[in-house]
Amino acid sequence: MAEEMSTEEDKENLSEAEYSKKSEFSKALLVEKALEMVKEKRAREMKEGYYNFIPMPNGDVKKIYIPDSRKEFIGSVDYLKSILAPEIEVNESMKEKIKEFDKKKLECFEKNAIIKRIVEGESVNLTDERYIPEMDDSHPVLMIGKNRMGERATEHIDYRVGFNNYNIRRYWNELVVIYDELLAQLNILLSSKKINYFKQKTGY
Repeated sequence: MAEEMSTEEDKENLSEAEYSKKSEFSKALLVEKALEMVKEKRAREMKEGYYNFIPMPNGDVKKIYIPDSRKEFIGSVDYLKSILAPEIEVNESMKEKIKEFDKKKLECFEKNAIIKRIVEGESVNLTDERYIPEMDDSHPVLMIGKNRMGERATEHIDYRVGFNNYNIRRYWNELVVIYDELLAQLNILLSSKKINYFKQKTGY
């Protein structure tokens, strides 16, 4: 019973917490900066990372990676969500929204993830692990050749580059939509009367 009371008191304190304008730490400012970062990332075209090749005066070619803007946006929303963890914890409606968000993320992963394959000698073994590979990762496939009798005659491992690129693109594109929905819910949370850090306060 004592632990339950303590938990309820903690939630009440979290929901009513305010940060002094004179304090060195400003939660409102932290959230504002996080929102600005999210806005900046989302304003860009959502596309996968790629390499630029720039010729140098000495004849060499400089390879520069342009980051995946989808991953940057997703990372920025995750950062904002982490900052707002205390506010989410005391808001039952938002906690339900986060559960829905986690469910959609898992469904997206399950639909697009591939089974990890391990090459051992001349064999390709499947594992219990599923993951989202990187673009243009090589995918090992055991190729079996047959003779005129239809019998197994030869076999070798073929590495197919980009074999899973369709699933990878679909995963990250769908994840952007899911994170757009989360961002909308976080903005609703921030606009609520209890959580509104940007409301002008007269006290210190």
